[in-house]
Amino acid sequence: MQVRTDDEVYRVDAVWLGPPKVTFPWRARYVAWGVGLLVFLLVLVVEKEIGIGIGFFPLAWGMIVTVVLTRLICGRITHERPLSAVLAMAGRELSSPRERTRATGGAASAARIRVSEARPRPKRTQRKEGVHGG
Repeated sequence: MQVRTDDEVYRVDAVWLGPPKVTFPWRARYVAWGVGLLVFLLVLVVEKEIGIGIGFFPLAWGMIVTVVLTRLICGRITHERPLSAVLAMAGRELSSPRERTRATGGAASAARIRVSEARPRPKRTQRKEGVHGG
């Protein structure tokens, strides 16, 4: 006896293939279009901030970077792990405390020890007369 799971239901993605009879040559989920638009705008802002001008080649490279980043991000998104969970996971990963790998302090040093020029002398103690029998 073979037990069928409900995985086929979740394999159907909400995709937009384009206008009727004029479809795109690729399939992209709705969430991928939104993520791609946001990533593209972010890539354009980064290009502007680092001083790359606006032209054909910067725009083309921006599109290539956008496609790669969108595929990486959307590769993590499934019906069991939606975009909000991926963003929350990324935020927690970036803001979580890290183990310190560099040692604090260092080798022992006498650099902060105060040294006075006068040699310390032992304090004089008064002997009691009855102690030594004299």
